[in-house]
Amino acid sequence: MIHSDARAGNLKGNPVHEEMQEAAEKVGVDFNINVVTDEHHQIIEIVAGELLASWQQGVETCKQIYLCPIEKKAEVVIASTGGYPKDINVYQAQKALDNALLGGQTGRDHYTPYRMFRGLQRAYFWKMDRRGKYSG
Repeated sequence: MIHSDARAGNLKGNPVHEEMQEAAEKVGVDFNINVVTDEHHQIIEIVAGELLASWQQGVETCKQIYLCPIEKKAEVVIASTGGYPKDINVYQAQKALDNALLGGQTGRDHYTPYRMFRGLQRAYFWKMDRRGKYSG
């Protein structure tokens, strides 16, 4: 994603989140139901009710489970997508790289190995170099 605030775990100033929220408000969603799942796809919470209030409840649950503070950023980051299907295409593989960037020092190298099954099949890993450019 190009905008610096458009990243996993961030809602404040995130243009993707703001656009999705605006679209839901325009459509006039009266009721919302969502589930929060664990890494085994088991439901751990069901949230329902007014759109934004119930959704925010699910967000808070996800923050408690999936977000962790980073005390010190690393000089080199090597991250995994977690394997198939999380590396099935560029969109999925990019999520691991974006998260790896959060744990590394600015101006350092970040490596995310993956094997894409669709799309750019010859690329096996991406490197985010010191200039912030991707290479494969």
